[in-house]
Amino acid sequence: SNLILRPPNRDELPNLASLQNAANAKSHLHHLMAPGQFQDPKAYYEWTLLRQRTRFVTPFLRFIIAEDAQTNEILGLSLWSAQGESALRRRWESAGSIFDRAFWGMERALLDAEMKYNRYILGDKIIDYDFVNRFVCAAHEAGEAIPPCLHLWVLMTAPAAQGKGVGKALMDRGKTLARQEGLSLILESNLEAVGFYEKMGMK
Repeated sequence: SNLILRPPNRDELPNLASLQNAANAKSHLHHLMAPGQFQDPKAYYEWTLLRQRTRFVTPFLRFIIAEDAQTNEILGLSLWSAQGESALRRRWESAGSIFDRAFWGMERALLDAEMKYNRYILGDKIIDYDFVNRFVCAAHEAGEAIPPCLHLWVLMTAPAAQGKGVGKALMDRGKTLARQEGLSLILESNLEAVGFYEKMGMK
């Protein structure tokens, strides 16, 4: 009852990057993905922020954040993707004016170039890109057709807010949207979170 679920503003992306890194600090999977995160936490934060900025301007993705109604503190975030050919994806991709969509496309291209510059020119040592590529291939078989669905990319709760219903509230919002759109809801879970998703009714 004390939570507000809403989309974030652009100026809140730094807070989302910090929240995500704090939530992943004990994740074995993210230790494998980002082995240099503790040696250079500032560079890891910048990498996470760059990804959040890219996701923010990707048409088929939507963030939902959970905010404490009394303190305005962001307690959790989720990132949803409208996958495959669906009415939801078409609506999300056509949102905003033609000018907005063109600007977001240019911004995505610049952010992608910045990420590649960091990786290939500066020699980013924070991320184990070989592991990330293997992980993505294992989670999504190459060439596999993606059925129409609502895909949960990310669900994070601030460490101090875990066990207080924040993750459930964000998950319930996605389940409601999937039901309204007649879509399946899918996700990939790290091992630490499997029990949580099973309690949420996922198989």
